[in-house]
Amino acid sequence: MSINVLNRLFLIGALCGYSVFSQAKEIAVIGHAGAPSFAIANTLPSYQRAINDGADFIETDIVPTKDGALISIHENELSLTTNVSSFSQFANRKTSKLVGAKYYTGWFSEDFTLSEIKMLKVHERGPNTRPENTAYDDLYNVPTLDEVINIAEQNYNRTGKITGIYIEMKTPAYFTAVGLPVESKVLNTLARYKYTRDIAPIYIEAFDPISLKLVRTKLNTTHSSLKRVKLLQLLNDLGPLYDAVNLASLPAYAVYADVVGPNKNAIFRDNSTKASNFVSIAHGVGLEVQPWSFAPENNNLPTAFRCSSVLSERCPSGLKKQLKMFFDAGIDGVFVDDPATAKEALAEY
Repeated sequence: MSINVLNRLFLIGALCGYSVFSQAKEIAVIGHAGAPSFAIANTLPSYQRAINDGADFIETDIVPTKDGALISIHENELSLTTNVSSFSQFANRKTSKLVGAKYYTGWFSEDFTLSEIKMLKVHERGPNTRPENTAYDDLYNVPTLDEVINIAEQNYNRTGKITGIYIEMKTPAYFTAVGLPVESKVLNTLARYKYTRDIAPIYIEAFDPISLKLVRTKLNTTHSSLKRVKLLQLLNDLGPLYDAVNLASLPAYAVYADVVGPNKNAIFRDNSTKASNFVSIAHGVGLEVQPWSFAPENNNLPTAFRCSSVLSERCPSGLKKQLKMFFDAGIDGVFVDDPATAKEALAEY
Protein backbone atom coordinates (compact mmCIF):
# COMPACT_ATOMS: atom_id res chain seq x y z
CA MET A 1 0.00 0.00 0.00
CA SER A 2 1.44 3.38 -0.98
CA ILE A 3 2.23 6.11 1.55
CA ASN A 4 -0.34 8.40 -0.10
CA VAL A 5 -3.07 5.79 0.28
CA LEU A 6 -2.13 5.20 3.91
CA ASN A 7 -2.25 8.91 4.64
CA ARG A 8 -5.71 9.16 3.03
CA LEU A 9 -6.87 6.27 5.19
CA PHE A 10 -5.54 7.96 8.30
CA LEU A 11 -7.41 11.15 7.39
CA ILE A 12 -10.63 9.28 6.61
CA GLY A 13 -10.35 7.52 9.94
CA ALA A 14 -9.81 10.81 11.75
CA LEU A 15 -12.82 12.41 10.11
CA CYS A 16 -15.00 9.41 10.90
CA GLY A 17 -13.94 9.39 14.54
CA TYR A 18 -11.85 6.23 14.56
CA SER A 19 -8.24 5.30 13.98
CA VAL A 20 -7.22 3.22 10.97
CA PHE A 21 -4.07 2.56 12.99
CA SER A 22 -6.00 0.88 15.80
CA GLN A 23 -8.25 -0.98 13.38
CA ALA A 24 -5.16 -2.64 11.94
CA LYS A 25 -4.21 -3.76 15.47
CA GLU A 26 -0.71 -2.41 15.05
CA ILE A 27 1.62 -1.98 18.00
CA ALA A 28 1.97 1.73 18.72
CA VAL A 29 5.45 3.23 18.87
CA ILE A 30 5.35 6.14 21.30
CA GLY A 31 8.32 8.52 21.32
CA HIS A 32 8.93 8.79 25.08
CA ALA A 33 9.66 12.53 25.53
CA GLY A 34 10.49 12.50 21.83
CA ALA A 35 13.64 10.60 20.88
CA PRO A 36 15.87 11.26 23.90
CA SER A 37 18.49 8.74 22.84
CA PHE A 38 19.49 11.32 20.24
CA ALA A 39 18.27 14.70 21.53
CA ILE A 40 17.54 16.11 24.97
CA ALA A 41 14.18 14.85 26.24
CA ASN A 42 11.12 17.09 26.10
CA THR A 43 12.65 19.52 23.61
CA LEU A 44 11.34 20.44 20.18
CA PRO A 45 14.36 18.82 18.43
CA SER A 46 13.63 15.61 20.34
CA TYR A 47 10.00 15.63 19.21
CA GLN A 48 10.98 16.42 15.62
CA ARG A 49 13.50 13.58 15.64
CA ALA A 50 10.81 11.18 16.88
CA ILE A 51 8.44 12.30 14.12
CA ASN A 52 11.17 12.00 11.49
CA ASP A 53 12.02 8.52 12.78
CA GLY A 54 8.46 7.32 12.25
CA ALA A 55 6.98 7.43 15.75
CA ASP A 56 3.22 6.93 15.72
CA PHE A 57 2.96 9.21 18.76
CA ILE A 58 5.09 11.69 20.65
CA GLU A 59 4.79 11.89 24.42
CA THR A 60 5.26 15.01 26.53
CA ASP A 61 5.42 15.57 30.28
CA ILE A 62 3.68 18.74 31.46
CA VAL A 63 3.72 20.93 34.56
CA PRO A 64 2.27 24.43 35.07
CA THR A 65 4.03 27.75 35.55
CA LYS A 66 3.11 30.42 38.09
CA ASP A 67 0.87 32.12 35.53
CA GLY A 68 -0.81 28.88 34.47
CA ALA A 69 1.03 28.03 31.26
CA LEU A 70 1.71 24.35 30.58
CA ILE A 71 5.35 23.55 29.87
CA SER A 72 7.00 20.38 28.61
CA ILE A 73 9.52 19.20 31.20
CA HIS A 74 10.06 16.00 33.18
CA GLU A 75 9.34 17.49 36.61
CA ASN A 76 8.67 20.84 38.23
CA GLU A 77 12.10 21.00 39.90
CA LEU A 78 13.87 23.01 37.23
CA SER A 79 17.54 22.53 38.12
CA LEU A 80 17.38 18.83 37.20
CA THR A 81 17.02 19.67 33.50
CA THR A 82 17.78 23.40 33.06
CA ASN A 83 20.45 26.00 33.85
CA VAL A 84 18.21 27.88 36.32
CA SER A 85 20.90 27.72 39.03
CA SER A 86 23.16 29.96 36.93
CA PHE A 87 20.76 32.94 37.12
CA SER A 88 21.69 35.20 40.03
CA GLN A 89 18.31 36.93 39.88
CA PHE A 90 16.62 33.62 40.71
CA ALA A 91 18.94 32.61 43.56
CA ASN A 92 16.43 33.61 46.25
CA ARG A 93 13.80 31.27 44.79
CA LYS A 94 15.74 28.16 45.72
CA THR A 95 13.68 26.25 48.26
CA SER A 96 12.66 22.79 49.44
CA LYS A 97 9.27 21.21 48.77
CA LEU A 98 7.46 17.93 49.17
CA VAL A 99 6.20 17.00 45.70
CA GLY A 100 4.23 13.81 45.60
CA ALA A 101 6.07 11.52 47.99
CA LYS A 102 9.55 13.06 47.60
CA TYR A 103 11.38 16.08 48.99
CA TYR A 104 13.22 18.23 46.47
CA THR A 105 15.50 21.21 46.93
CA GLY A 106 15.81 23.55 43.99
CA TRP A 107 13.74 25.86 41.83
CA PHE A 108 10.14 25.04 40.93
CA SER A 109 8.07 25.77 37.85
CA GLU A 110 5.12 27.06 39.89
CA ASP A 111 7.33 29.88 41.21
CA PHE A 112 8.23 31.14 37.71
CA THR A 113 6.19 32.86 35.01
CA LEU A 114 6.32 31.55 31.46
CA SER A 115 8.45 34.51 30.37
CA GLU A 116 10.97 33.61 33.07
CA ILE A 117 10.91 29.93 32.09
CA LYS A 118 11.70 30.98 28.52
CA MET A 119 14.94 32.55 29.77
CA LEU A 120 16.22 29.10 30.76
CA LYS A 121 18.04 26.54 28.63
CA VAL A 122 17.77 22.80 29.04
CA HIS A 123 20.53 20.27 29.65
CA GLU A 124 20.81 16.50 29.44
CA ARG A 125 19.28 14.84 32.50
CA GLY A 126 21.41 11.68 32.26
CA PRO A 127 24.87 12.73 31.06
CA ASN A 128 26.53 9.48 32.14
CA THR A 129 24.13 7.37 30.08
CA ARG A 130 23.89 9.78 27.14
CA PRO A 131 27.13 11.79 27.01
CA GLU A 132 26.59 12.69 23.35
CA ASN A 133 23.49 14.69 24.29
CA THR A 134 25.56 17.05 26.45
CA ALA A 135 26.67 18.68 23.20
CA TYR A 136 23.18 20.21 23.12
CA ASP A 137 23.28 21.57 26.67
CA ASP A 138 22.15 25.19 26.96
CA LEU A 139 20.95 25.36 23.34
CA TYR A 140 17.20 24.82 23.64
CA ASN A 141 14.32 26.42 25.51
CA VAL A 142 11.68 24.66 27.55
CA PRO A 143 8.71 24.30 25.14
CA THR A 144 5.05 24.79 25.96
CA LEU A 145 2.34 22.22 25.31
CA ASP A 146 1.12 24.47 22.51
CA GLU A 147 4.53 24.27 20.83
CA VAL A 148 4.53 20.48 21.07
CA ILE A 149 1.11 20.34 19.42
CA ASN A 150 2.28 22.80 16.77
CA ILE A 151 5.27 20.69 15.78
CA ALA A 152 3.03 17.67 15.15
CA GLU A 153 0.43 19.77 13.35
CA GLN A 154 3.01 21.49 11.15
CA ASN A 155 4.47 18.14 10.16
CA TYR A 156 0.96 16.95 9.27
CA ASN A 157 0.39 20.05 7.14
CA ARG A 158 3.68 19.42 5.30
CA THR A 159 3.52 15.66 4.85
CA GLY A 160 0.00 14.45 5.61
CA LYS A 161 1.35 12.12 8.32
CA ILE A 162 -0.73 12.08 11.50
CA THR A 163 1.37 11.88 14.65
CA GLY A 164 -0.65 11.35 17.80
CA ILE A 165 0.21 12.96 21.13
CA TYR A 166 0.45 11.58 24.65
CA ILE A 167 0.31 14.10 27.50
CA GLU A 168 1.47 13.04 30.95
CA MET A 169 0.18 15.22 33.77
CA LYS A 170 2.99 15.18 36.34
CA THR A 171 1.95 15.11 40.04
CA PRO A 172 -1.47 16.68 39.34
CA ALA A 173 -2.66 16.41 42.96
CA TYR A 174 0.28 18.55 44.06
CA PHE A 175 -0.58 21.28 41.59
CA THR A 176 -4.23 21.23 42.60
CA ALA A 177 -3.10 21.71 46.21
CA VAL A 178 -1.04 24.80 45.30
CA GLY A 179 -3.88 26.33 43.27
CA LEU A 180 -2.70 25.35 39.78
CA PRO A 181 -4.90 22.42 38.68
CA VAL A 182 -3.87 21.16 35.26
CA GLU A 183 -6.78 18.99 34.09
CA SER A 184 -8.95 21.74 32.60
CA LYS A 185 -5.89 23.54 31.24
CA VAL A 186 -4.87 20.46 29.29
CA LEU A 187 -8.37 19.97 27.87
CA ASN A 188 -8.76 23.66 27.04
CA THR A 189 -5.47 23.55 25.15
CA LEU A 190 -6.54 20.51 23.15
CA ALA A 191 -9.87 22.13 22.34
CA ARG A 192 -8.14 25.13 20.73
CA TYR A 193 -6.63 23.14 17.87
CA LYS A 194 -8.44 21.39 15.04
CA TYR A 195 -5.52 18.95 14.93
CA THR A 196 -6.11 17.73 18.49
CA ARG A 197 -9.90 18.01 18.26
CA ASP A 198 -10.58 16.30 14.97
CA ILE A 199 -7.48 14.72 13.43
CA ALA A 200 -4.86 13.23 15.75
CA PRO A 201 -5.40 10.54 18.38
CA ILE A 202 -4.67 11.97 21.84
CA TYR A 203 -3.95 10.21 25.11
CA ILE A 204 -3.90 11.86 28.53
CA GLU A 205 -1.95 9.92 31.13
CA ALA A 206 -1.14 10.12 34.84
CA PHE A 207 -0.21 7.97 37.79
CA ASP A 208 -2.97 9.67 39.78
CA PRO A 209 -6.34 7.91 39.28
CA ILE A 210 -8.28 10.80 40.87
CA SER A 211 -6.92 13.18 38.24
CA LEU A 212 -7.78 10.81 35.39
CA LYS A 213 -11.30 10.30 36.75
CA LEU A 214 -11.74 14.08 36.78
CA VAL A 215 -10.58 14.26 33.16
CA ARG A 216 -13.05 11.51 32.24
CA THR A 217 -15.88 13.46 33.87
CA LYS A 218 -14.91 16.59 31.95
CA LEU A 219 -14.70 14.67 28.68
CA ASN A 220 -18.25 13.45 29.28
CA THR A 221 -19.56 16.93 30.12
CA THR A 222 -17.82 20.26 29.54
CA HIS A 223 -15.32 18.94 26.97
CA SER A 224 -17.45 16.46 25.05
CA SER A 225 -16.16 17.89 21.74
CA LEU A 226 -12.82 16.14 22.36
CA LYS A 227 -13.94 12.84 20.85
CA ARG A 228 -10.44 11.56 20.09
CA VAL A 229 -9.04 11.73 23.60
CA LYS A 230 -8.37 8.50 25.48
CA LEU A 231 -7.04 8.00 29.00
CA LEU A 232 -4.05 5.97 30.15
CA GLN A 233 -3.53 4.93 33.76
CA LEU A 234 0.19 4.75 34.50
CA LEU A 235 1.44 2.18 37.01
CA ASN A 236 4.75 2.34 38.82
CA ASP A 237 6.90 -0.64 39.64
CA LEU A 238 6.55 -1.25 43.37
CA GLY A 239 8.25 -4.63 43.25
CA PRO A 240 7.04 -8.22 42.89
CA LEU A 241 5.11 -8.16 46.17
CA TYR A 242 2.80 -5.53 44.66
CA ASP A 243 2.24 -7.25 41.31
CA ALA A 244 -0.89 -8.96 42.64
CA VAL A 245 -2.25 -5.60 43.83
CA ASN A 246 -1.81 -4.11 40.36
CA LEU A 247 -3.51 -7.11 38.76
CA ALA A 248 -6.45 -6.93 41.16
CA SER A 249 -6.88 -3.23 40.40
CA LEU A 250 -7.20 -3.62 36.62
CA PRO A 251 -11.04 -3.89 36.57
CA ALA A 252 -11.26 -0.63 38.55
CA TYR A 253 -8.96 1.14 36.08
CA ALA A 254 -11.11 -0.06 33.19
CA VAL A 255 -14.06 1.97 34.52
CA TYR A 256 -12.44 5.26 33.46
CA ALA A 257 -9.28 4.43 31.48
CA ASP A 258 -8.79 2.97 28.01
CA VAL A 259 -5.20 1.89 28.45
CA VAL A 260 -2.93 0.89 31.29
CA GLY A 261 0.76 1.78 31.20
CA PRO A 262 2.72 -0.45 33.57
CA ASN A 263 6.43 -0.42 34.18
CA LYS A 264 7.76 -3.11 31.86
CA ASN A 265 8.75 -5.17 34.92
CA ALA A 266 5.07 -5.97 35.42
CA ILE A 267 5.26 -8.11 32.28
CA PHE A 268 8.80 -9.48 32.51
CA ARG A 269 10.09 -9.29 36.06
CA ASP A 270 13.82 -8.45 36.22
CA ASN A 271 15.75 -10.70 33.80
CA SER A 272 12.97 -13.25 33.35
CA THR A 273 12.05 -14.40 29.85
CA LYS A 274 8.68 -15.74 31.00
CA ALA A 275 5.84 -13.25 30.70
CA SER A 276 3.43 -12.67 33.55
CA ASN A 277 -0.33 -12.83 33.01
CA PHE A 278 -0.63 -9.03 33.22
CA VAL A 279 -1.42 -8.53 29.52
CA SER A 280 -4.07 -11.24 29.31
CA ILE A 281 -5.83 -10.03 32.45
CA ALA A 282 -5.78 -6.40 31.27
CA HIS A 283 -7.12 -7.39 27.86
CA GLY A 284 -9.79 -9.43 29.59
CA VAL A 285 -11.23 -6.32 31.26
CA GLY A 286 -10.99 -4.23 28.08
CA LEU A 287 -7.72 -2.40 28.70
CA GLU A 288 -4.92 -2.04 26.19
CA VAL A 289 -1.39 -2.42 27.58
CA GLN A 290 1.44 -0.02 26.74
CA PRO A 291 4.47 -0.54 29.00
CA TRP A 292 7.23 1.97 29.69
CA SER A 293 9.98 2.64 28.94
CA PHE A 294 12.48 1.13 26.53
CA ALA A 295 15.87 2.50 25.53
CA PRO A 296 18.85 1.24 23.50
CA GLU A 297 21.74 2.01 25.85
CA ASN A 298 23.35 -0.99 27.57
CA ASN A 299 22.60 0.66 30.90
CA ASN A 300 18.88 0.48 30.09
CA LEU A 301 18.85 -3.11 28.83
CA PRO A 302 18.68 -6.43 30.68
CA THR A 303 22.12 -7.99 31.02
CA ALA A 304 21.32 -10.72 28.49
CA PHE A 305 20.58 -8.19 25.76
CA ARG A 306 23.58 -5.88 26.21
CA CYS A 307 26.15 -5.53 23.45
CA SER A 308 29.08 -4.75 25.77
CA SER A 309 30.06 -3.72 29.28
CA VAL A 310 30.14 -0.04 28.26
CA LEU A 311 26.92 1.14 29.86
CA SER A 312 26.56 4.32 27.76
CA GLU A 313 27.01 2.45 24.47
CA ARG A 314 23.92 2.18 22.30
CA CYS A 315 22.85 -1.39 21.52
CA PRO A 316 20.01 -1.32 18.95
CA SER A 317 20.20 -5.08 18.41
CA GLY A 318 19.65 -5.67 22.11
CA LEU A 319 16.70 -3.28 22.20
CA LYS A 320 15.15 -5.12 19.25
CA LYS A 321 15.46 -8.45 21.06
CA GLN A 322 13.83 -7.00 24.16
CA LEU A 323 11.02 -5.38 22.20
CA LYS A 324 10.25 -8.55 20.25
CA MET A 325 9.91 -10.42 23.54
CA PHE A 326 7.28 -7.88 24.59
CA PHE A 327 5.58 -8.05 21.19
CA ASP A 328 5.24 -11.80 21.74
CA ALA A 329 3.58 -11.06 25.10
CA GLY A 330 0.74 -9.28 23.28
CA ILE A 331 1.31 -5.65 24.26
CA ASP A 332 -0.43 -2.87 22.32
CA GLY A 333 2.26 -0.19 22.37
CA VAL A 334 5.66 0.78 23.72
CA PHE A 335 7.05 3.96 25.21
CA VAL A 336 10.52 4.07 23.69
CA ASP A 337 13.46 6.50 23.66
CA ASP A 338 14.55 5.37 20.18
CA PRO A 339 11.47 5.20 17.92
CA ALA A 340 13.47 4.34 14.79
CA THR A 341 14.81 1.13 16.29
CA ALA A 342 11.35 0.22 17.57
CA LYS A 343 9.90 0.67 14.07
CA GLU A 344 12.68 -1.53 12.68
CA ALA A 345 11.91 -4.17 15.29
CA LEU A 346 8.25 -4.11 14.28
CA ALA A 347 9.11 -4.36 10.59
CA GLU A 348 11.25 -7.42 11.33
CA TYR A 349 8.69 -9.00 13.66
